[in-house]
Amino acid sequence: MTDPGLPDPCVQHVVRRHVERAPNAVAIVSPDRAPLTYRRLWTQIADVAAALRAGGFGPADRVAIVLPDGPEMAVAFLAVSAVSTAAPLNPAYRRNEVEARLTGLHVKALITNDEASPAAVAALRIGARVVRLVPDLSAPAGVFGLADVPLAPHASLPLPRGGDAALVLTTSGTTSRPKVVALTHANLCASALNIAARLELRADDRCLDVMPLFHVHGLIGGVLSSLAAGSSVVCPPGFDAPRFFDWIDALEPTWYTAVPTMHQAILARASAHGRVVARRSIHFIRSASSALPGPVRTALEAAFQAPVIEAYGMTEGSHQVASNPLPPGVRKAGSVGLTSGAEAAIMDARGQLLPHGSTGEIVIRGATVMTGYEADPAANAHAFVDGWLRTGDAGHFDEDSYLFITGRLTETINRAGEKIAPLEVDDVLLSHPAVAEAATFALPHETLGHEVASAIVLRPAIACAERELREFVAATLAPFKVPSRIFLVDRIPKSATGKLQRHLLASQLGLAADDASRAAAPVPAPPCSPLERTLAAIWQEVLGVAPEGIHDNFFDLGGDSVLAARVVARVSGELNADLSLVTLFERPTLASMADVISAAIADRAAAREPAKNPGTRRPTISPVGREAFRTRRTRLADAVKTPETPPSFGQQRLWFIDQWQPDSGMFNSRVPIRLTGSLQIAAIEQSLAAIVRRHDVLRASFPSKGGQPVQRIAPALRVPLPVIDLGGLPECDRAPELDRLIRDEARRPFDLSSGPLIRTSLIRIDPDNHVLLVTVHHIVFDGWSRAILLRELA
Repeated sequence: MTDPGLPDPCVQHVVRRHVERAPNAVAIVSPDRAPLTYRRLWTQIADVAAALRAGGFGPADRVAIVLPDGPEMAVAFLAVSAVSTAAPLNPAYRRNEVEARLTGLHVKALITNDEASPAAVAALRIGARVVRLVPDLSAPAGVFGLADVPLAPHASLPLPRGGDAALVLTTSGTTSRPKVVALTHANLCASALNIAARLELRADDRCLDVMPLFHVHGLIGGVLSSLAAGSSVVCPPGFDAPRFFDWIDALEPTWYTAVPTMHQAILARASAHGRVVARRSIHFIRSASSALPGPVRTALEAAFQAPVIEAYGMTEGSHQVASNPLPPGVRKAGSVGLTSGAEAAIMDARGQLLPHGSTGEIVIRGATVMTGYEADPAANAHAFVDGWLRTGDAGHFDEDSYLFITGRLTETINRAGEKIAPLEVDDVLLSHPAVAEAATFALPHETLGHEVASAIVLRPAIACAERELREFVAATLAPFKVPSRIFLVDRIPKSATGKLQRHLLASQLGLAADDASRAAAPVPAPPCSPLERTLAAIWQEVLGVAPEGIHDNFFDLGGDSVLAARVVARVSGELNADLSLVTLFERPTLASMADVISAAIADRAAAREPAKNPGTRRPTISPVGREAFRTRRTRLADAVKTPETPPSFGQQRLWFIDQWQPDSGMFNSRVPIRLTGSLQIAAIEQSLAAIVRRHDVLRASFPSKGGQPVQRIAPALRVPLPVIDLGGLPECDRAPELDRLIRDEARRPFDLSSGPLIRTSLIRIDPDNHVLLVTVHHIVFDGWSRAILLRELA
């Protein structure tokens, strides 16, 4: 890596200069993990960079990163950008979405922790390598290893320089095809240093970064700006309003950065955590990525007794363009502050710059601004005027050079900071056989800023419900792009020239909410029963907005699949009732959800009642033999004449991938179990044998018949337990040898056609320390299986 003293700025230098100044200072923090120092962070970056370089990766190569939020995601970005170009992607993307982005970005490899994810499948389809990230949960936050990085002989590869791309992202514009934004090391360093300077960050500051780390706000506004200042950043596992105050209490951040919808969810819980707030660890709050409503800003400052610093930015400008200063600097209500890093001006429709006080389109240029969209001359011709980048936002400067934003000029929908191209949603809707016309547009929303809405004209004599259309879109696009409202109309208004004016659709269709329409609306029926009130409270905490009536729709209030999963978890924990995600999508109103939960509670109570006849017993569930299963299937399908059973859809997918890469250990699931104390090896063997006898799927193999997979269950299977003794090695060599054995075992492929698909071994470190290593192919084992295995083995 280059000398940090060189004038050529690179992302890795942001870290290295603090390694030399304060190597033991904390850099990255995560809940329930040991902190990562700058020295250890640098070592981790160097180790991962070396592995990637040995795999033949250089500055011209692009490496996609699809990981959950957390310290590993932050460190992976830093390490990848030290060698190649990092391309973080939203883990919520569907397979077709992520495949399109991987293709458009020309990625050479994908780093992920889930080899069966849509991203991994898409990467294999386009011929990209899949590299598995393996977190080391016993090490400080963010330490991990990379598996499946093959050595690739190559000539000496150069290291990135300031003008090379460090981060490449896609951003939705007014076309359905995402535009590619490549940001250089120099762009990112300039932006991070400017953010740190505007916020006056010091070494003792600590940011709580609750933003997604595939987003420039989270990566640059939270992570990179903190490291540029030599301070620390908390990287939690995503935003979680119920845990937010626990993180503040335990980790004592001095500031946090978020979008307005997150601030509102935090505000809803602030009064219940008065003790934590009263400690005043939060010195200021930063808000960016969409406009912050004035009442929210006022309430935040009152709750935390700390100033709210509103900033303005965009992906093309390496996140921050302008920001309000900290006190005693002046913060102006409704303003996004003074320019920071980029130069900004106001331009009219003819491309002429306007004086301060004039309203027009905001344009930017400078060290933080990209040079152009990649391979998109039409977009660049529209976006750049005399070196200025058009932002699509309307605004003006006041006499003190404070920037005020008055609205969007383009049609891109900004839903809580997520940018959605209306044409992309239109394209999906128009592929439905019942849809003749579709127009997607922004509908004002109190908490989200805007929600996605679509106007639909159906084909003659074809009926289709709103729910069916929503489910159709949800099968193709990420949850935040699915229309919250779909309006079936006779015609979609157009201008006299036949042009669709999306920004006017809400008012043209009579959908703009005003005082008169609200007054004429029927009074919603409020939650009445204890169950409805409890459920309403859960909704309010998860969504940040309370349902007004029992017929309110969860998704109309801003819900998506991630928030739905949190509701399911809360219902399970607080009401002790099972509610599936599928059921929530099918019964999304408060009333219907309460009915489902009430029925589930009643069924559970009935099952617990003793039989009225004391001489009878409840029937027990017994395993069904394969012969009985086949007989039943024969009666139903009248076609099954072999002992095999069909694999599930997920198993078929993994089988087909295995045909492409038959000798890969990509889908091996490892379960290393540390055992301390005196160990009876015979007891371990008997326990494992009992588990294999109990679960048919662990005795499965997947031979091919007529070119298609079938699932064959062996009547019995012996799983040997070889013992590997490390006691003969010097003590200092045992841990590295243990790591090597675990890595090698994870790479050993399985033969799906013959099995077995489970392997076990016992590694003896000393008489009182062993590691039981269970390796199972993902086709018969998943995350839920791990918990079952550990519980039954115990």
